Amino acid sequence: GLILSCGILTQGNEDSLLSGLAANDPIRASASRRRAEYLGGRDLALQAQRALGRAPQPVGRGADGAPLWPAGITGSISHSGGRCVCLLGPDDGRTLGVDIEISARGRRLEAIREIALTAAERSLLARSPLGPALGATAVFSAKESLFKALYPRVGRFLGFHTSRLVRAPGRRGLVLELTQDLGQGLPVGRRFAVGLHIPAGGVLSVVRAPAAPSDSD
Repeated sequence: GLILSCGILTQGNEDSLLSGLAANDPIRASASRRRAEYLGGRDLALQAQRALGRAPQPVGRGADGAPLWPAGITGSISHSGGRCVCLLGPDDGRTLGVDIEISARGRRLEAIREIALTAAERSLLARSPLGPALGATAVFSAKESLFKALYPRVGRFLGFHTSRLVRAPGRRGLVLELTQDLGQGLPVGRRFAVGLHIPAGGVLSVVRAPAAPSDSD
């Protein structure tokens, strides 16, 4: 029941997509690259809605920058290095996270290793078939996807050390474990499977988080 829509950012279709934004939305006046990334993601969201058999509706943007999905659907959008993806599905209480990254190298790779990974995680990556650069990018991307999936429930942005890598990642996926109690049925030790796809030169990660427990659970 999920649709993953992918594309390469190009010019075109801006007028119709901009019409869904408020007149004072800062995206209208943003740099051309940022505007292209934003509009590309929204265009993929329209395509994904059609693939779900729904009449496409514009995806808004909240004050925090998070997408505001039309009633009945939920999703996640990501873009990196001219590539853009949208993961979309029916709103059944579960939340989605998707992230796409170009394989890090140089100073960016060092920043990821120092900021997003612990010493224990770096040690695990030494045993991964992905190799050090792609492995570090995969864990970074997986944490980004998990943060996106959990944000609707916790209502705040999460640091990279809110979760940790459980074991060396493979080419099809990895497992993250919460290191903090986030409330909303998300205790320390809660684990999440993260799906991975390794396109040429990058990483695509996907998370589907279970629905929050109800008062009667």
